[in-house]
Amino acid sequence: MATKSKTLSVEQRAYVKLRAAFAEFDQLGYITSPPILIGTVEDEIVYHARSIGRPLRSRTIYFRGDELEHACRNKKKSVGIAVSRNDFCNFPFTKSSMSVYFDIEAHRYTYTDYKNKYILEPNQKVKLANGRVFAVTLVTATKMRNATEFRMKKYKNIK
Repeated sequence: MATKSKTLSVEQRAYVKLRAAFAEFDQLGYITSPPILIGTVEDEIVYHARSIGRPLRSRTIYFRGDELEHACRNKKKSVGIAVSRNDFCNFPFTKSSMSVYFDIEAHRYTYTDYKNKYILEPNQKVKLANGRVFAVTLVTATKMRNATEFRMKKYKNIK
C-alpha cells in the first residue's frame, strides 16, 4: 500500500514562510526571518539572460524580509498600490503562469499577471545560514496602475 508523502513542496513551504513573515511584521513592525526560498525562474529567463551576456549564477528565487517590508510599506497602501498579502503568498504557485518582461534599462525581470507586478533582480548575494549564495531576489512588488506599461520600449517580453 502506497503512503502519501507528508513533505511539502517548495511552493507550499514558501507560502507558509511568507504567511509567518507577514505575521511577524504585524507583531514587530519588521521581519527577522531568513530569506524565503520561493522556487526557480522559468527556462525562458535562463535562456534570455544567457543570450544578452548576463547569465544567471543561480535559478533560485528568494524573497528577503527587507524587500517584503518595502513592497508592503504604508505609503504603497495609502495610494492603493500595495500587493495584497494573499497575492504575495500565492506568488510561488502563480508565477509559472505569469508573463515575464525584461527591463532593458534596469536589467531586471518583471513577473506580471497584469494585476500585480513582481520585480526581480538576478545575481544578487543572499545570506543564508550556511553562507552566501547568488540568487534572483525580489526588488519590489506593486499593483498595476496601467497594463499598457509593458508597451514601453524599455520592456522586452520574455514569456
